[in-house]
Amino acid sequence: MANKTLGMLQIRKILQLMEEGRSKRFISRELGISRGTVDSYEHKVRISGLTLHQLLCLRDPEIFSFLHESLSSTIFSISDKRKSDLDNRIDYFLSELKKTGVTRQLLWQEYKEINPDGYGYTQFCEYLNQERSLRSVTMHLEHSPGETLQVDFAGKKLYYTDKHTGERKSCPVLVCVLPFSGYTYVEALQDASQRCLYESLGRCLRYLGGVPMSVLSDNMKQYVLKPDRYEPAFIAMAEQWAVYYNTTLLAARVKNQKTSPP
Repeated sequence: MANKTLGMLQIRKILQLMEEGRSKRFISRELGISRGTVDSYEHKVRISGLTLHQLLCLRDPEIFSFLHESLSSTIFSISDKRKSDLDNRIDYFLSELKKTGVTRQLLWQEYKEINPDGYGYTQFCEYLNQERSLRSVTMHLEHSPGETLQVDFAGKKLYYTDKHTGERKSCPVLVCVLPFSGYTYVEALQDASQRCLYESLGRCLRYLGGVPMSVLSDNMKQYVLKPDRYEPAFIAMAEQWAVYYNTTLLAARVKNQKTSPP
């Protein structure tokens, strides 16, 4: 039984239980396999050169290859080296991906310049997505049609050149979204003043053809006077605009402020 080749479903379960720190006796009893088979797969994991976490991130054919085929093979030595190199850089790539304007394509090009023998673009993205999904926690939100309009300035400004003076000027970009449908209104503004913001929001509602029950924004200074997790105070122009359009103002909840020790 110790030399019996198991199906990939059982192999993955063995690896998962090992990663959880379960004993060999528990794994043997839980999966209905011999203790010798568990010992055999523990040995295969050890000589594979990969951690349990790294193996579980691979696809089934790759796991099978690492555990059952000769690791002295040049193909698998190269594969192991490439994966190890990518694992060493994965934190940097995930950090860079959070920055405005940074794409997977740009990161892959940078990766290939450093490691010309590294993974192709598709496999690079797959490993990046696997690691990202393991680290991220998501929450499913339910939205109703026309209930809330979400508004905020885009993170990066656009620029235009004044045709009369030749001066290069920046302009903030307002983005408004109905989350249920994803229907979007985007406008580049002359500046980020209150006047430009609320005139643009009026044009947004005319474009959408209706008024939502509420308008939700981040705690930007043109919208919120005093941020608060439960009862934020809004600036006078925002209140007047909401009354005129018969809608309710909402602000995103702020995080708890960190206080320094005395």
